Amino acid sequence: MKHKGLVSIFKTFSPAEIDLFGRFINAPYHRSERKLKTFCQTFTEFYPDFTSENFNDRYIFGRIHPEKEYDEKHADQLIRMLSSELTSLAEKFLFHLNIIKDPVEYKLKLVEEESGRGLHKLAAKNIDTAISEIDSCNLDAKLFNGLEKLYKFKQEHEYKITDSPAYIKSIDKESENFLYYIMSKASELIQSINSEEYDFNAGLVANKLLKFFRSINYDALLYDLNFYNGENNRLFKMYLYLLKMLSGNVDSISFNEFQKLYKYNRRLLSRSEKYNLYLMSMSLCGKLKCCSDGNFMCACFDMHKNILNENAYKPNDSGYMSERVYRAIVLAASLEKDTVFAEDFIQNYTVELPPESRGTMYNFAKANINFCIGNYEEAIEYLSTISNGLQQLKYDVKCLLLKIYYELNYTQDFNYIHDSFRQFLKNNSTVSESKRTKYLNFINCLCELMKLKEGRSLKPAEFLKKEISEISEIAHKAWLMEKAALIGCKV
Repeated sequence: MKHKGLVSIFKTFSPAEIDLFGRFINAPYHRSERKLKTFCQTFTEFYPDFTSENFNDRYIFGRIHPEKEYDEKHADQLIRMLSSELTSLAEKFLFHLNIIKDPVEYKLKLVEEESGRGLHKLAAKNIDTAISEIDSCNLDAKLFNGLEKLYKFKQEHEYKITDSPAYIKSIDKESENFLYYIMSKASELIQSINSEEYDFNAGLVANKLLKFFRSINYDALLYDLNFYNGENNRLFKMYLYLLKMLSGNVDSISFNEFQKLYKYNRRLLSRSEKYNLYLMSMSLCGKLKCCSDGNFMCACFDMHKNILNENAYKPNDSGYMSERVYRAIVLAASLEKDTVFAEDFIQNYTVELPPESRGTMYNFAKANINFCIGNYEEAIEYLSTISNGLQQLKYDVKCLLLKIYYELNYTQDFNYIHDSFRQFLKNNSTVSESKRTKYLNFINCLCELMKLKEGRSLKPAEFLKKEISEISEIAHKAWLMEKAALIGCKV
């Protein structure tokens, strides 16, 4: 097919872009011949499918030369030449679109050209405009590199005209942006290291980056920032609190301060940055030792609701909601026993998941809701349909089944599940030590609760409740303490 490349480009165009392309080739700059313009108009008639029976050389040649008789050889040569020319123009148009969509790249090209031609005043004006535009965005790698180039142009210009105060201010501003970018990217990397370590026992605890950030005296830096009046002061403090917690110093005071600063700074943050901060906050919620604190759990639930309201539960509109985010929101709603919110969430957001995981995650969510309202048998039915999905779901399903069998007094089923789960945790080398400890502690405490419930334990309920409260690494801590308190009331 002689138009294969051209057709493939045209199929990517939106109707608005088709119209824009028509104006593009008609611009005097391109000096397109009448034949090429007619060829483009005719070609566009077959957009977007290009499957019409008239999509052939005879019809196209007749539109270009209605006064001539059709000659197959001549028509083939002419149409091949026009198709090649139009493909070349379409590729230039794609480049033009890319520049339009990327104002930073456009400004960079403009500033480079103006500087090279000695137009320093015009270049300086465009540098300041571009820096101002970038400052309002989230500094991803591409924007950061663009900003670095702009500051280099700015410093060279200011140095040439010996404007020392402006030159120093420019360097100071560049330093701030560099620090902000480093803190942002370091947070993401440390979070990735922590996740790999927790999920897969990846042996990354000796990572040099993690060692470096664990050696920092964050409290001293946070104290010093109280005397600093830079534009990005609150952003620095937010990321310092985040880095402090990601590096291992997790406490509710730091988390609350981080959340306050996030609320203050969120107008400055892009959607993708909000999403990344949300993922890290989710991880920290799970690590906090005070996870049985009702106020704290309520704050975590509010965090999930706010991120939905801000439309930052995924980095952009074109992607899917991750199973991890969906799971976290379902579990938070279950902990708060807000089944109305949970049902509404399932109804509206299950379709946001990747198609292949919607069934599994829907059944997981419905199982949790039914458990919350005491429909234990129905919850078991939903759980029985879950056979794949996130690795973490295997742990969630086992824990939920144990909780259900505990509530139903199904001792035989309870013993079977806790025994198989315990063996899996002990014998599977891919389970991290942190995860193993967390779930074995859950199993041990729940077994003690079952014995207490059946009158087979010598431990008083209050003693067991205190014991659970003092364990830092344990799954479903709040639920276990609630059950221990309930048994204590009955005794």
